[in-house]
Amino acid sequence: MQLDAVFEGGGVRGIAFVGALLEFEKEGFVWNNIAGTSAGAIVSSLLAAGYSGKELEGLMREFDCLALTRRRGLAKIPLIGVIVNLWIREGMFTGDYLIDWMTEKLKKKNIYTFDDLPQGKLKLIASDITHGKMLVLPDDLKMIGIDPRTFPVAMAVRMSASLPMFFEPVVLKHKNQKTYIVDGGILSNYPVWLFGDNPRSQYPTIGFRLFASEDVSPYEINFFPDYVSAMVKTMLHAHDQRYIDHQHIKHTVMIPTQGISTAQFDLSMEERDMLFRSGQGAAQQFLRNIITLRKNGKTS
Repeated sequence: MQLDAVFEGGGVRGIAFVGALLEFEKEGFVWNNIAGTSAGAIVSSLLAAGYSGKELEGLMREFDCLALTRRRGLAKIPLIGVIVNLWIREGMFTGDYLIDWMTEKLKKKNIYTFDDLPQGKLKLIASDITHGKMLVLPDDLKMIGIDPRTFPVAMAVRMSASLPMFFEPVVLKHKNQKTYIVDGGILSNYPVWLFGDNPRSQYPTIGFRLFASEDVSPYEINFFPDYVSAMVKTMLHAHDQRYIDHQHIKHTVMIPTQGISTAQFDLSMEERDMLFRSGQGAAQQFLRNIITLRKNGKTS
């Protein structure tokens, strides 16, 4: 059975999606159109490129989260470097590792630009803060004078996953005008509406969403970078808690995040395994519910 899939943003916790994907693939499900925001954009793009759930498991375990916080140039200055970089380049870290890693992994599947994918196969969400608009990539790139089909998929992922203030925004230039692009999560962290409200789609849409506990350990704030970190984490945690209407929740796999935060870049292997198993468990429960409904003569 073919499904459309939508993956929420969630920072380093995205490995939980892979555990869930494996369970669906074990039951014979395959993926048609795919969409995602931020961490969901990473998983979505690799899935659209042709990686299986099992292959993604290996990729997510090798992904070096700490490399996302590598410093360059002024950011290397002791103590104040990241603050200087934030002031001058609008982000504490470059995000170079992500785009380099994505480029390498997509290249192995011969995917470079959106033209290498079936039309409409992949949709990613980003935020255009120059014009105050949400972007659905690649389609909306034409609004800023860029050919959607020739745009690199890895760069679109980098745009969607640009956590504000943590990572430098992506700056696109067209006719001497700069457009600043940041994380899609600030406008639509869970874009389930992309396929779910499309009457032309013949495939059911399944959403994969991270669910944080109501209880969050206090963020320690001593210096400005701590303040920035706490502010972004709070904003993204609010996304985890927001209401999902009945129309969408019955098609959503809710994955507990086990107390792990969005920007916890120093994930241990044990924490990665815990997230992976959480995704597996949530998918197993979701699939059991579907089987129960079918046995009772109901539909989801």
